Amino acid sequence: ESPSASQTKTIIPLINEKMSSGSTTPSAIEITSALGKSTLTQIQWFPTMHVGVALEMQTSVIYKELNSLAPFTIGLVIITLLATSLILLFGINRMIKPLRALAEITQNFADGDWSKRATVGSEDEIGRLAISFNHMADQLSGSYRSLEKKVAERNLQIHTAAEVAQNIISQSSLDDTLNKI
Repeated sequence: ESPSASQTKTIIPLINEKMSSGSTTPSAIEITSALGKSTLTQIQWFPTMHVGVALEMQTSVIYKELNSLAPFTIGLVIITLLATSLILLFGINRMIKPLRALAEITQNFADGDWSKRATVGSEDEIGRLAISFNHMADQLSGSYRSLEKKVAERNLQIHTAAEVAQNIISQSSLDDTLNKI
């Protein structure tokens, strides 16, 4: 097939430009063939042979292959999105559930329920956080019991001192008071 006037008008100047610049890199353009069909044409200059070559292929042939890949590509994107969503959902549940449980136990602890402890389900950062929380809870519980014991001892001492003071006031003689103490 001989080139159309539009092909000649487009291709010849490009070959001349490549020839004058000595460029050997190919150029691709889209033009209409002599039969009126859209073509993708690649133009290459070969300086050693002093020749320019124009290879053309109908765009319908090129895009037909690409269009046949569209359903596969769309399916692949959907499958990838679903897989990514499942991985994210699994990962979030794996991280968020233990953190929510730890937050709930912390709230119970703050409300005065000293018996709750975090469940250690793994050895990752969340597991280490649960271990640290349990250690802190044990120490605070021990300190709280120790303080309660000291307060009870102080109350007994104050109560005893109050009884002694009451007896001193109510007794008429010092000997009777000392015997009672």
